[in-house]
Amino acid sequence: DAHNVELDLKRPVLEPHGAAGLLEAVEKLEGRAWQAADFITACTQADLERLQQLNGSSDALQTVLPNGYSRRARYPISREERNNNKRHLGREGVFTALFIGSWHPPNIDAVKSIIAMAAALSDLEFWVVGSVCGAFAADGIPANLRMLGVVEDDELVALLSAADLALNPMQTGSGSNLKILDYIEHRIPLVSTAFGARGFGLDPGQDYQLAEPDGDGYLPGDIGGELLALNMASHDQEQNPPDNQGGGHGPGLFRQFESGQVQDQAPDRGDH
Repeated sequence: DAHNVELDLKRPVLEPHGAAGLLEAVEKLEGRAWQAADFITACTQADLERLQQLNGSSDALQTVLPNGYSRRARYPISREERNNNKRHLGREGVFTALFIGSWHPPNIDAVKSIIAMAAALSDLEFWVVGSVCGAFAADGIPANLRMLGVVEDDELVALLSAADLALNPMQTGSGSNLKILDYIEHRIPLVSTAFGARGFGLDPGQDYQLAEPDGDGYLPGDIGGELLALNMASHDQEQNPPDNQGGGHGPGLFRQFESGQVQDQAPDRGDH
């Protein structure tokens, strides 16, 4: 976990359980590491700025090394292939929205938002994948929300290759959300909070549809039309792909986060 702002990440885990002593220990340890380090890396610029806000200035060489990623998809998925994949899963004609997450407080909060969204949008089907599903009892889950749990890698690829939309309603946490790279690689139109899209240089309105939470959880009153509009836009893009494949979930945008490319971004420590 050393790549995160640990104080922010552990606070929602420890505070509700009265573990103030453990939280204080995390704060002191992270502060000592920050002050003693000669070379500091973080997944995002926002994390570096937050660490400085918490722990004071540092003379260490600091750089952002975004999370790397190993490719899953062999090639871009066309709309026809996506529809065929949905047919194989028995979901032909069903508009589907996908979220991936582990059992982790920020992901649990995101799924609570998705539950509210699913309750408001009964015509859509929502897929939640990963160990985060274990945090929720079956009672109270809308009929159009499928808690799929932990799946094998080939099963995840099948779901990514069939989903019409990707969701990332993250509001808390640290680092960056690797699920974003899964979504980008498979060219799934993305609806995300600005916080959820952090660390990847994504432009709202171009690379993803920005949607922020309100008192109801995640804009359930407005998002249905946005989802359907994004679905139609994705059809158009896949039928008429842009010349610059780096934009709008193209492979160029994904390629900069492949593991070898990220490694090349690391500075020579002798430059300090």
